[in-house]
Amino acid sequence: MSSTLGWAGNIYDLVLITYAYTFLHSYLHISYIYLTLLFALGLLGRAVGALYFGRLADRKGRKIVAMMGTAGYAVAQTAFAFTLFLPFMLMLRLIEGVFMGAQWTSGTVLAIESAPPKSCSL
Repeated sequence: MSSTLGWAGNIYDLVLITYAYTFLHSYLHISYIYLTLLFALGLLGRAVGALYFGRLADRKGRKIVAMMGTAGYAVAQTAFAFTLFLPFMLMLRLIEGVFMGAQWTSGTVLAIESAPPKSCSL
């Protein structure tokens, strides 16, 4: 359940920022280049977070890393929603992406490891 909700949060984030482009452009006067950078930093952070937190999950356990990832990206997304300062937005997107990477590498693997053997057969 937590893996599914974590993945839903991940997809929701990618879709939401895409639909908010026009609003961010017109209301905050952010150019589309910076909006694309906001999107890209979230994805870049996911790769970095996946590498770091994947190794941490192997050592400390997947459940704790999944909780850290979900809590981290929730806090970063909440802070992002309340900022109007572009450099802070860019930093928060990168941080959010790192914690999304933590959720990817822990929640997805945890779900696969916890699935009944019959549900994983081809």
